[in-house]
Amino acid sequence: MSLLEGLALNATGSFFNNVLPLKAGLAFRILYLKSRFGLSPVSFTPQFISLSVLTLSFSSFFGLIGLIKLNFLGYKPPLALLLYFALAAFASLAALFAGGRLVSRLFMSKRPFLDSWNSLARSPYLQRRLALNQAAYFLSWALLNWLTLIAFNVHLSWPALFFFAAVQIHATLINLTPGGLGLVEIVSAFVGQSLGAAPVQILSAQLLFRVVTVSLLSLTSLWGWSHLKRLQGTFLLFRS
Repeated sequence: MSLLEGLALNATGSFFNNVLPLKAGLAFRILYLKSRFGLSPVSFTPQFISLSVLTLSFSSFFGLIGLIKLNFLGYKPPLALLLYFALAAFASLAALFAGGRLVSRLFMSKRPFLDSWNSLARSPYLQRRLALNQAAYFLSWALLNWLTLIAFNVHLSWPALFFFAAVQIHATLINLTPGGLGLVEIVSAFVGQSLGAAPVQILSAQLLFRVVTVSLLSLTSLWGWSHLKRLQGTFLLFRS
């Protein structure tokens, strides 16, 4: 797969995740790859799962850093919250690098599943690339939050922003609703209030955040859909 095709697939899948429930973007990616390359879902689904686990790990590390720094600044987070972020960060990494066999057993010990799951652990190049991608993803998320919060006169320190963004990303990973709609707003209001912001300010900022992200995803997905359709016009969803 070329870089452009990968970007187009990611853009389109991300759009579906934000406008449809239950990880519709993941389902689209799986169906497209099966149609385009004839690959069995067992061979690449673990890689999509591992990306979500990696997102959980990195956001947890950033959230933990934010909470530890906030503790020195006078904000006393509950011990359970610190333990949650620490456990999520290290347990998710352990699952990626040492949990392949357990996951494989859960999926009827299929060897292709195990090989695909362990591909990240065997590739230092892929580890570095994904680490940079995840760091950029988190920092971009935090930056957009900072801009939308400022628009409603909410000024958070960088540790508070890290904590705030990490909780949001965790909520989006559940994805029972489009982009975690509803759940993200609830946890954002709760965390924002604990950091000294009014819930109405947080919810207003979150609405602006959604408008901006969905608008950007809509634009990129239009290009992505068009590019994928040219490459694989016989895919069921591309038929007119």
